Amino acid sequence: YMHDTPSPSGFARSRRDFLDATARFDADTLQVTAGLAFEHNAIDTHPPFADSLVVDENQYAAFAVAQFDFAPSFIATTSARLDSYENFGTQATYGAGLVWSGPRFRAYASAATAFKAPSLSERFETSLFTIANPDLAPEHARSWEIGADWRARDGLKLGASYYSTRIDNLIEYAF
Repeated sequence: YMHDTPSPSGFARSRRDFLDATARFDADTLQVTAGLAFEHNAIDTHPPFADSLVVDENQYAAFAVAQFDFAPSFIATTSARLDSYENFGTQATYGAGLVWSGPRFRAYASAATAFKAPSLSERFETSLFTIANPDLAPEHARSWEIGADWRARDGLKLGASYYSTRIDNLIEYAF
């Protein structure tokens, strides 16, 4: 992705490149998907009222997702991801879930963690409407959900869920 923003005396250009490789294993009651990922980010800014900046960084990741039908009507899922950020170190995230399905009723629960590094633009790009913050910390999140679906009759399904997400170091835009 390439984005140029011209201005009378400056410009900003950013680029993101991705490469992913995955493998999948299927057995009777177990499915596993695993993979590797690479991301390169670059930004080249020449703002009219600030110093020019050229920055780039890389991110590497390994991940796996598994689904296991461990008993009649029960399915368990798990996931794990390990990211290595050039400027934020190594971060591990994970998740787990359980689903029970009956003839007309389904109940589920899940919990997970998440991580989001601030982008190069958020940390380094200054414009008329934004001020860069190179000291931004990454977001860390924890979430969970419980819910159920009921198939009242053919063509009518009712459901409800309750979920919660807590985010530490939320990256916000102030206007």
